[in-house]
Amino acid sequence: SYFACDTFSKISVILYWFELFLEIMPELPEVETTIRYLKSKVKGKKIISIKKSQKKLRKNLNFKDLEQISQKNIMSVKRFAKYIIMGLENDNYVIIHLGMSGRLKFYLNENYEKEKHDHVILQFDKFKIVYNDPRRFGMFFRLKDSKEVKFFFKNYGTDLLINKVNFNEIYNKIIRKR
Repeated sequence: SYFACDTFSKISVILYWFELFLEIMPELPEVETTIRYLKSKVKGKKIISIKKSQKKLRKNLNFKDLEQISQKNIMSVKRFAKYIIMGLENDNYVIIHLGMSGRLKFYLNENYEKEKHDHVILQFDKFKIVYNDPRRFGMFFRLKDSKEVKFFFKNYGTDLLINKVNFNEIYNKIIRKR
């Protein structure tokens, strides 16, 4: 029948590529877990201050970025691919990529002790979020508006975990890649 041959084979191909996608990106579930925790802690909260180390990451904040992030409320926390996107009240966005060894750590203010590989510290009223990355393959940077965000991600494909999936479109893209 039509269903058994055509649709089932398309779904099989898509599932095969999706499983391969997850094998290639094993850290994606870690980023998703980080997003959920981060959202529960920082959404709607004001960043009192931000500090960064002098050590370089793959993509860094500059002095002007610090001014644009400090004293702003976090309006949204989302994920696209393995990037963490925090939308600020001034339509600026903080983009974080954990790289191979990066982590976001949560500390109550009184419990924080600086560690060697702490690169960015977001200070909130009662706690800190610290970006720690021993290998410095990660990124922590600002984009000034939604147009820059769209431009930054324009060459990225469909995120199968958050976008509405059009199976025929995905199937056709996979078949063209062969």
